[in-house]
Amino acid sequence: MDATASSELVVSGPFLANRQGVYTRQRGLEQWALLAFAVVGMSIALALPLSMSDLLAVWIGLIVGCGVGSVIAAYWRQRRPLPLMIQVDGTLMCFSPGLIPRLLARFPIGTVSSVALSPAANGFRLDWLFRSGDHASFICGQDLRLGTPLAFFLNDCFDARFKDRRA
Repeated sequence: MDATASSELVVSGPFLANRQGVYTRQRGLEQWALLAFAVVGMSIALALPLSMSDLLAVWIGLIVGCGVGSVIAAYWRQRRPLPLMIQVDGTLMCFSPGLIPRLLARFPIGTVSSVALSPAANGFRLDWLFRSGDHASFICGQDLRLGTPLAFFLNDCFDARFKDRRA
């Protein structure tokens, strides 16, 4: 996300939106990968013929390395948030966040006749009605803080075609 691309930025918890998209700064899989790396590293160190003092030094090095890695990952996620929904050249792309975001949906913005954001039991529900008569809907995460940035972005993208039904 280019912070200089838009003067307007809406932030709500780990979620943020500008005129180009909605992003998340939440960390997930990378924390578990770091923990798995530490456990595997400690297991390998146990299998090596090391003295107790050498083993302790290896373990302390792994713990310090994971701590430094965690700080770097937090800094990186603040500077480079993961996309949830972005607009590129008139095409809207929706992603599932992860270490490598997975594309869930992609369609031209002009094909949408209306979009509605409404509360659901397990998060927010986005209902899409296309000019062809097709209908699609999906549930966004359970974190209620996502609603404000999502509404800002969708309102900017779709203007009068967007309906915010959150109470």
